[in-house]
Amino acid sequence: MTVNSKTTFVCELCEREVPPGRRMKHHLVPKHKGGNKGPTIAVCGACGSQIHKLFTNKELAVKYNTLAALKATPEIRKWISWISKTSKFKVNMACKKRR
Repeated sequence: MTVNSKTTFVCELCEREVPPGRRMKHHLVPKHKGGNKGPTIAVCGACGSQIHKLFTNKELAVKYNTLAALKATPEIRKWISWISKTSKFKVNMACKKRR
């Protein structure tokens, strides 16, 4: 899969086609938890935001550090079900900070 700013790609989480400029690289282990050089997945901005909205960095580093582990969670399954029914990339993903 080619991931660059001029190529459409498929989000590895929701499996929707993503236009240029709407992709992001998600570190499976957060950078400040040692994931700087670790594996990444290519996701749309909406999925990347939702991952960090649902889980703490500690949870991501310890429990959900693979694509399969993320996809297996009820929260992500519910998210994928919902996002796959929405209009393409018209979702406003206002992210609330976790306290």
